[in-house]
Amino acid sequence: MMETDKLRQADFVTSILLLIFGAWVLLEAFQMPMKGTYGGVKNAWYISPALLPLIIGVCIILLGIALLLLSIRTGGAGAFLKRAKKISLPRSESSQRFIAIVLAFICFVYLFIPRIDFFLSSWFFLSYMIIVFYYDDSAVLKKLTILFMAENLLIFLIFLTGFGRIINSGFKYSTDVAALMIILIFHLGAFLYGRSSEVLRKRYRIASLIAFAVPFVLAPIFRYKFLVPLPHEGGIIDLMSLIYFSLR
Repeated sequence: MMETDKLRQADFVTSILLLIFGAWVLLEAFQMPMKGTYGGVKNAWYISPALLPLIIGVCIILLGIALLLLSIRTGGAGAFLKRAKKISLPRSESSQRFIAIVLAFICFVYLFIPRIDFFLSSWFFLSYMIIVFYYDDSAVLKKLTILFMAENLLIFLIFLTGFGRIINSGFKYSTDVAALMIILIFHLGAFLYGRSSEVLRKRYRIASLIAFAVPFVLAPIFRYKFLVPLPHEGGIIDLMSLIYFSLR
């Protein structure tokens, strides 16, 4: 487990990354049209495609601010700044956590979101972020990060080589099925890495439940209640649509 002072220092850098990423999300969201007339139909602001990223961006910034205040109040910010003056190339566990966060956000925003069903993309991202950091174990962090990046590399190669387009031509949701298999493999790895400890087994159950429940609840709300188009509506969102419109 990470020592408390190191964890507080990690919180400081994490808060800065969250603030930067949240600001970037808001900047991109403000470039989307908030309202207008399309095909003769006037769209209100509350069904704008910018609404979801705006809410996400604001939430990320609020979380970053809360984490920053916590790190300042507990002395983590000051300790990190003093430590940064002495270390030119950090290789500590805290630096590994920051790198893991950055890589996860990059893969989520630039690889999964534009190409994979939004529910699956969010589930995979949250699975990694919540399980890895809730485990709070350096060895597991390294193993799961390697597994996560290897799976993202596989998805990247599927689309880079054009294989994704080929298999989707036969079945529209083939890449979503592949992504689902990859997510399940990640969860299997997370479960196996933590099965030796009762504490980690309990944390896996809680983390995996939250990672699934959040997009399962939020995606239908934004898609069918607020009528906000999701970034990529693939197999799972289409299945939700089928169920939703069949029950109406």
